Amino acid sequence: DAESGWQTAFNMVSSMMGTIYLSGRIPYADGLNMTLIGRAIALYKRNRPILMNACPVYPEGIMTMRQDGWTSMGLLDSHSGKLLLAVWRMRDGTPTHTVDLSKYLTDKSRIVMKYPDLPGFEYSLNDGKLTVTLPVSDPNAACWFEIDI
Repeated sequence: DAESGWQTAFNMVSSMMGTIYLSGRIPYADGLNMTLIGRAIALYKRNRPILMNACPVYPEGIMTMRQDGWTSMGLLDSHSGKLLLAVWRMRDGTPTHTVDLSKYLTDKSRIVMKYPDLPGFEYSLNDGKLTVTLPVSDPNAACWFEIDI
């Protein structure tokens, strides 16, 4: 359901991990989805200095987008001390998933969910492990975190 915003969020999180390219019938998007697009673009622009220096990290290894389940990818910039992390649930993934980030974090690390801020989303960080819950009703969902390492 495009009205829930999760489809837009999934696509925007995916594009924020590379170079944003918008296409399709964007002028026909409803208010919620236009807001999600605008917030993602603003977040991407704000993070450009980090993106230019970042190296990709794969906390759970590499997974193809054709697989079911969960995956994550980060962009780590040791100069700024930031890890930008995307977490995706694809098709038949369970509603809750845990990503072990302990090798990237310190005792002073701070994590903030930056996108998409939609209902049904929850997260927590305990002992270097990020637990994410995304809504069950949407088969594909994604979120974006900024982590001070």
